[in-house]
Amino acid sequence: MKKRITGILLVLILAVTLFPVQIAASDPIATLRFTNNPKENITFILGNRHLTVANLPNTTAFKSIWVSVINESGDTVVEDLLSRRSDSTASMSLSSLSNGYYYVELYFSAGGNRYNSYVYGKEVKFHWSDGSGVFIASPAMEHNTKTYQSGRNDNAALAFYLTPTNYIQSENASIVELANEITSGIADEYGKTLAIHDWVCTNLWYDWDMVSSGKNTAQDAVSTLSSRRAVCEGYANLTSALLQASGIPVKNVYGYGRLDAATDEWTQQQLSGTESNHVWNEAFVGGRWIMIDTTWNCGNEYQDGKKTESDGIHSYRYFDSTLEAFSLDHYIDPYPETLIPQADDPSAWAAGQVNIAISSGLVPLKLRVKYISAITRAEFCALAVSLYENAMGTEITGRVKFVDTANVDVEKMAYLGVVNGVGDNSFAPNQPLNREQAAVILSRLAAALGETLPVGAATFRDKGSLSFWAVEAVGQMQLAGIMKGVGDDMFSPRGRYTREQSIVTTLRMFDIVNLSAAA
Repeated sequence: MKKRITGILLVLILAVTLFPVQIAASDPIATLRFTNNPKENITFILGNRHLTVANLPNTTAFKSIWVSVINESGDTVVEDLLSRRSDSTASMSLSSLSNGYYYVELYFSAGGNRYNSYVYGKEVKFHWSDGSGVFIASPAMEHNTKTYQSGRNDNAALAFYLTPTNYIQSENASIVELANEITSGIADEYGKTLAIHDWVCTNLWYDWDMVSSGKNTAQDAVSTLSSRRAVCEGYANLTSALLQASGIPVKNVYGYGRLDAATDEWTQQQLSGTESNHVWNEAFVGGRWIMIDTTWNCGNEYQDGKKTESDGIHSYRYFDSTLEAFSLDHYIDPYPETLIPQADDPSAWAAGQVNIAISSGLVPLKLRVKYISAITRAEFCALAVSLYENAMGTEITGRVKFVDTANVDVEKMAYLGVVNGVGDNSFAPNQPLNREQAAVILSRLAAALGETLPVGAATFRDKGSLSFWAVEAVGQMQLAGIMKGVGDDMFSPRGRYTREQSIVTTLRMFDIVNLSAAA
């Protein structure tokens, strides 16, 4: 579900705070930080009889902010229009507050005299006593903490969260091409994740017409990319697909999104785990899972057959949210991770052949883990070297050097002409290999081994999407039985090529070479 953006129209402008308020270091303070995102990590601080909003983004939208404090009855007791100071803070006096419980509302500029909500209603609660305050943890916090901490990040789980599904088609050519376009020139995974978040929020519209009609439309990643309209499921599926296509493990997370925060507290029913109404994402970046809700960060809406005018990104409150802030309006259902294999074993279909390949000395030790993860260019070279040297009974002595790697397997395969660089004497060793690229390398490897493979056109249903330089090699792989497609008579040319797939095709090539030698 979509959390409606609450806006206010300022008719009466109150006094604007222009001068900084000094907070003594000895005063008791309480803080609530909303995100870990350096781009927008707004923080509330209670201290010295003031509420300070720190780390305000240096943007026009946050040049001035409207802050309100309401009591438990919903009545406004303090409010002010505050200007962002040079130290990215704004402060409001709370000296008039009586002891008790209150809520903070924060609005930022939407242009003119309109302000959109950052937090509103009964989301951020604090207790005020004798001039100082402390924020009250959300009732969902304890449960969410336990659930979040239970999430797996072992190799088997991370590989699982890179695996496409019928709804998260991360191997689809359009998805892969878009992911590459979005992340082009970005080296770090956090930056790639943020860029994908921004693209989704900017280019999708929340489909209120679908919600009001009750008629479901396809919410898989490919359909969402085509229509550019979705509810939360479509936002999450497309976000997952783009992240997976960029090599970033990601999961769809289900739970309850509190839509009535303007008027009500959490209810026991909402906290029971039986009222799931929302889905968002967690991406594994920098050794931790970060929470992302592209639906609630998106300001675009589609209603009555029309798109609303919006800059797309409402805010970054739900990108890399802190657990404290996320729990204000999200209840996380337990992760369904019992389906993920505990052991780092190959998939059932590949296990037998993988074990044979290992016993035949074809699989380097470093590739005997993460079987369902995408294989890189350098890793595939390691398999190719094992196959060649095992089959030929001799070590490859020649080398071709690259500026971005000293990997000996890469240098050996380049010497044989099995692999080439990517330009500027670079090889991109850690770049994932796709299926048509693997077919070309296997074709060249067969030639280097002196093996003549049958020549003919591929018959896969998606042969028309093959790159021109891969057409012949894919035909050879199909006719020789080395690469058999991904099912439904499809080859998926730009799909991920996993370690276990690579090991199985290497074994098939090895068997062909051995049969030829025995003939």
